[in-house]
Amino acid sequence: MKFFRSGCILFAAAALLAAPALAQTNAAYYQHQRGMNESFSLDIGGFFQTFDTTISLSNAAGTEGTSINLENDLGHSDRQTSIAADGYWRFGRHGRLDFAYRGWSRSNSQALARDIVVGDTTYHAGAQVDSRMRVTLGELYYSYSFVNDGDLEFGLGLGLSAYVNSFEISGTGSITGPGGGGAASGSAESRSLTAPIPALKAYFVYTLYPRVFLKASAKGISGTVSGYHGEMWDYRGGLDYLIGENVGIGGQYQYTKISFSHAGTSANLAFDYKYSGPLAYVIIAF
Repeated sequence: MKFFRSGCILFAAAALLAAPALAQTNAAYYQHQRGMNESFSLDIGGFFQTFDTTISLSNAAGTEGTSINLENDLGHSDRQTSIAADGYWRFGRHGRLDFAYRGWSRSNSQALARDIVVGDTTYHAGAQVDSRMRVTLGELYYSYSFVNDGDLEFGLGLGLSAYVNSFEISGTGSITGPGGGGAASGSAESRSLTAPIPALKAYFVYTLYPRVFLKASAKGISGTVSGYHGEMWDYRGGLDYLIGENVGIGGQYQYTKISFSHAGTSANLAFDYKYSGPLAYVIIAF
């Protein structure tokens, strides 16, 4: 029994002595594979987007307006480059706070090829119409990496993607005002809608070579609450290369589909759009 107790004491002492060495080994390996032991990382660059956007504006009684495709009906360009930012702040090796920003504005002026109803106004074929749509996206997610050992990081997240949308349209020419009350040349309609969409996400980062990473993520949700219907699906994948301990470059491809509408009896903006394209960015980490 005395020998057994002595063996246990020696084993416990050896384990206590070995633990820091093992931790140092793991930390050194993580540093070698990742090229850093970062607490904060920011990817900032350009998003080369392709759009497919459909909107409708209901009137004050809740009657839905014409489903308008911005690219086909209003002549908005289906391609644009905008600023994109993604990043995270770690709480140790597993927990982290993810954030992102996207923003763009598109506008055009052209004569209509068909009648469209926007809110309380009907713009007839041939009317000259000016239109603009602005979108700002902010994201905040708490994520937990179940594995993060230098070779692989895999985790799940829960958070919010908030889309702030505004649409403006005005025209001259053949236009009918509220209630069909004759010409309303110069009439204008505008609407804003903030769509906060909670979603689940999954992500992984795989170290192909030291400082070279394969990345992918997916997030989404679909549901209806109190007459509001929201749906979002977002997929991204690409490669990152860390040039130095604090600076790198990367590229990904992103595809996003989102729709939001309200079945209530008040004026509202409903939208359904898809955007996709490559991202190129600089990585800042420390």
